[in-house]
Amino acid sequence: MSIRSLLKMLSKPAQKKAVKRDSIDFPGDKTSLSNKIGDNVEWLANMLGNPPDLVTREITIGTHKVTVVYSEALVEKNIINNLLYGLMIDSNKSFIMQEDLFNAVKEKILNSGNIAEVTTLGKALEAITFGDSVVLFDGYTKALTLDTKSWAARAVEDSKIESTLRGPRDAFNENITTNLALIRMRLKDPKLRVYRTFVGERTNTALMILYVEDIAKPEIFDELLQRIDKVEVDGVLGSGKLEQLIEDNIFSPFPQALFSERPDKAVAHLLEGRYVILVDGTPFSLIVPVTMAQFLNSPEDYSDKWLTASAVRLLRYAAVLMSMFLPAIYIALTTFHYHLIPSQLILPIAESRAVVPFTPFTEAIIMELTLELLREAAIRLPSAVGQTVGVVGGIIVGNAAIQAGLFSPLLIIVVALTAISTFIIPNYNFGLAVRFVRFPIAIISSIFGGFGIIIAWIMLTTHLVTLESFGVPYAAPFAPLRFSDLKDTIIKVHPSYMLKRPESARAQDKQRQVPKREN
Repeated sequence: MSIRSLLKMLSKPAQKKAVKRDSIDFPGDKTSLSNKIGDNVEWLANMLGNPPDLVTREITIGTHKVTVVYSEALVEKNIINNLLYGLMIDSNKSFIMQEDLFNAVKEKILNSGNIAEVTTLGKALEAITFGDSVVLFDGYTKALTLDTKSWAARAVEDSKIESTLRGPRDAFNENITTNLALIRMRLKDPKLRVYRTFVGERTNTALMILYVEDIAKPEIFDELLQRIDKVEVDGVLGSGKLEQLIEDNIFSPFPQALFSERPDKAVAHLLEGRYVILVDGTPFSLIVPVTMAQFLNSPEDYSDKWLTASAVRLLRYAAVLMSMFLPAIYIALTTFHYHLIPSQLILPIAESRAVVPFTPFTEAIIMELTLELLREAAIRLPSAVGQTVGVVGGIIVGNAAIQAGLFSPLLIIVVALTAISTFIIPNYNFGLAVRFVRFPIAIISSIFGGFGIIIAWIMLTTHLVTLESFGVPYAAPFAPLRFSDLKDTIIKVHPSYMLKRPESARAQDKQRQVPKREN
């Protein structure tokens, strides 16, 4: 058995056949509506716990009663008022058959919004909880539901964590319908497919899986749907929790799905053959499958010239290595391999360390933890105060530590370079993983020195090579080596040379663009 197969067995639960859940299971799904309005209203009120925002409006049309039931907190009142006004106009009409009244009301409200017929109490309950209004008819076992939703949501704003200078500025918000519209606005391909399902036994959170039918590979959709269907939790309140529930390896610190709040970035990945997941109530989409290289790409790269974008990408890869290994190299050199330090530096370093009461490992760990505390404090505080705490706190702590003789000046430089290197990483989740990996590498280097750094490098490389994202090697296109995908990894070639879609996306249609014709 290979290492990759063994890791899969340890990290994945036993597979079971998935059942597509394209609707919600509500109490009363198999219970038909009563022909008495009072019984239906009483059942709905009891199931909802008699909430104060449940409103019933009764209208008499001829000799028949019609009742509109809705949740006041979830509906658009203008639509409700137009509905009631339209029914009141016909209140003097006389209908002999209940079916005639039903059809007349249906035709009357047809222009007010999307309507549907329901015959069970469960469907009526589902409609109310989702912001629809239910029109009940006395003496008839059918009801109408009218789309009257009015969710509280932010307007479309600038991207907060993926800002660019030249790219689009709009970002997703918490309304899944708005997010879908932002994608459709950019991708007008009739082959764009949207699959809706629900997660969370109590929250019934809606999510949408988007893909381009003739580009994306169907096997990945089946695997994705199977993992989502196996999620059995009370609630999923954001894409972050869903990401953790469907990832390949739960023990890896590295993210196996790419999150983004940018519609243009989501569309770019759809065109490469990947899947985009929108979760209601969160402004971040999830993109699968992904590779490690995509976490180091920025939307800005595709707006800049290929030469400058490639230079910046090289800088990012160097920053990742510095962020992970620079503290470990400092510990190894000052503890075990000081003879490798140039003679011009060894004396100043020795003098600065002569008064330091800690070992290189201890002072490095203390400074790294202090930096992490300042970083977390800056994130949690309001933006104006957070920036002040980060800058002033870092300066004051650094100067005070040097003047007190607790830490060497060289360590302050190393920690500062490490922090700056982490800030260069475009993706927050990947940067968080790099920050986490830094500590085990430092511990190993404090025990084995330079040999420990080599051991840590081998262990890290082995982990990344065996890691997968929905069957796609995480370390691709480096392992396995795919020369065609190297055009958009460490360097970015001119767009006219990127003729095929990445092999890591496992797209059906490999051709991305037609080669340039020579004049």
